[in-house]
Amino acid sequence: MQDKKEEKANQMTSLRTCKDEAVKEMIFEDLSKIAAEIKGLEKQIEIETARRENITEEQIVKFLTQLADGDIKDIAYRKSLISVLVNKIFLYDDRFTITFNTNDDEVTITDVLLEDIEQAFEEKNFVY
Repeated sequence: MQDKKEEKANQMTSLRTCKDEAVKEMIFEDLSKIAAEIKGLEKQIEIETARRENITEEQIVKFLTQLADGDIKDIAYRKSLISVLVNKIFLYDDRFTITFNTNDDEVTITDVLLEDIEQAFEEKNFVY
């Protein structure tokens, strides 16, 4: 959308400085096409916005609190943790890789890294 608006502004600047009528007509044609593209983009944004569910901060906090307070022995709770936190799991004959959902970057943990983490917990006498 921003690119199209910049393109429109550039064409308007060209139109103001142009002296040739034939060139002005071509610029008017371009402006009409750009306007139609902008209108199409606005409609698509409207559709996507309507499709998106608005979630409040309160709802997010409530969900995360419930997630943190769940019963680890409950299978449904375990499945919901995996559903929310895990993006992909790759199982190989001799190893595995887990990719977690995060902000923008994926965090990947391999079996070697997991063993290192578990060993560090054991060395510090953490219970997990």
